[in-house]
Amino acid sequence: MMSTSARVNVAPSIWQWLLTIGAELPSRDMEKVAEWRSPNAEKTPTINQLKELSGRLHVPFGYFLLRAPIDDTPPIFA
Repeated sequence: MMSTSARVNVAPSIWQWLLTIGAELPSRDMEKVAEWRSPNAEKTPTINQLKELSGRLHVPFGYFLLRAPIDDTPPIFA
């Protein structure tokens, strides 16, 4: 029996936001993100790939499921 991984469609605005905070990602991660963001991408990231990426970025996994980024900056810093 072949196992498959669930894939997730991440909103373009979320990818853009993540790229603004993820400037320190290794180049191999940046290449994968560029592949997933491509308009003619053949595959979207799996849940496990997003969990790994969220750990590297220190971003909650659930943010990848949003339609648009949220501003979670504490009021004292705004």
